[in-house]
Amino acid sequence: MSWHDSQLTDYAPLLYQGAKTTLRLTGLALLFGSALGIVAGLARSSRVWWLRLPAMMFIGTFRSIPILLQLFFAYYGLPLLFNINVPQYAAATLALSVYCGAYMAEVVRSAVQSVDSGQLAAAAALGLGRVRTFIYVISPQALRVGVPAAVGVFVMTLKDSSLASVIGYLELTGTGLAVREIDPASGSFTVLIAVGAIYFVCAWLISLCGQYVERRLRIPGMAGAKAQPTMTAA
Repeated sequence: MSWHDSQLTDYAPLLYQGAKTTLRLTGLALLFGSALGIVAGLARSSRVWWLRLPAMMFIGTFRSIPILLQLFFAYYGLPLLFNINVPQYAAATLALSVYCGAYMAEVVRSAVQSVDSGQLAAAAALGLGRVRTFIYVISPQALRVGVPAAVGVFVMTLKDSSLASVIGYLELTGTGLAVREIDPASGSFTVLIAVGAIYFVCAWLISLCGQYVERRLRIPGMAGAKAQPTMTAA
């Protein structure tokens, strides 16, 4: 097997640009998706039916539809429905944000509902209102519980960003495939190994950041205080 190191070095700047594009796309999707997930997750945890029902429909719908179909709908469907032009980058960001938001909503819901009801009763006995109970009692505990699952969603979003190439958006995977098509002699297997290595490093760094946050939020002596290895979502 020939690795064609010199050719790979020649294409390294293209892979670097593709990696930056992937990180920018993933960062925006995580930003918008996390904000959407927090709102939907809190609404899903609400006792008010007209908040809970739309949140349940949103979560159930976008978690069930494959991200590939959501990308197609954002890029091809929205222009047909609303007679607008949707750039590839906007379509990819929208689809990934909504997909990430649906999963983050479940992370928020499960974290909020993990807080023991006895603590909520104690907060009410102390005269804390709903807002102060959420800020001082629910949020700190929910944050500690939700970090590992949230990191898994972050890694999943990073990996799913590779599907943006199907609508013609040249992120890291799309760039690697383009190099492979332009110059097959450059060692296509080598290019794919390089692309995979970049994804691995990015996912590993996200997991390390998650473990750092877990350690910072850990309360000494509390059950489960020992940080557990972060599991990435498939």
